[in-house]
Amino acid sequence: MENQNKISKTFLFITVLSFVLFFGSYLTKLNLLSQFFDAETMTLKSIYVGSDLSLVMKSLLPSFSVSMISFIAFVFFCIVFVIVTKINLREEGWLFITIIILLITTPFEIFLLIKFDLPIISELMQVSIRYDYILGLMKNRMMILGPFPLILLFSYFVIIYLSLFKPLQKNK
Repeated sequence: MENQNKISKTFLFITVLSFVLFFGSYLTKLNLLSQFFDAETMTLKSIYVGSDLSLVMKSLLPSFSVSMISFIAFVFFCIVFVIVTKINLREEGWLFITIIILLITTPFEIFLLIKFDLPIISELMQVSIRYDYILGLMKNRMMILGPFPLILLFSYFVIIYLSLFKPLQKNK
C-alpha cells in the first residue's frame, strides 16, 4: 500500500473526498428527515401542520442530490481504486473488510436511492410540488428500512476506523 503511483493516489483522493461528501450529506439528510416526524407516532410534527412547507422542502434538495451524486462517485472511484492499485487483499485485511462492508450495504443504499431519494429529488425540481407526496415518501423511507440508516451509519464509522488505523495489515 506504500508504493502507490500518482494515478492510484489520485483515485484514492477522489474516493476519500466523495466518501466525506457522502457521509456529511447522509448525516444531514438523516437529521432533516428525523425533524419532520414525531418519533413515536410517525406523524408530522405540530410545527409543520398548517404551515407553508415550500421553503422547508426546498432545503431538502441539496442534501438529497449531493448524497446521491457523492455516493455514486464514492462507489465508482472505490472500485476503480481497488482495480488500479492491484492491492493484495490478503496483506491488507482492513481493505478487505471495508470492501465486504461496501458490498453488503451498497445494494440497500441503491434501493433507497432509486425507490425514495430519486422521486423526492425529481418532485422537488418540479414547478408545482406535491408536498403530501414527498412527505409520504419520506415517511415510507423511514418505516420500510427502519433501523437500516443507523446500521449504515455505524458501518461507515467502522470504515473510517479501519482506514485510519489499518488493523489486520500484514507487516513485512
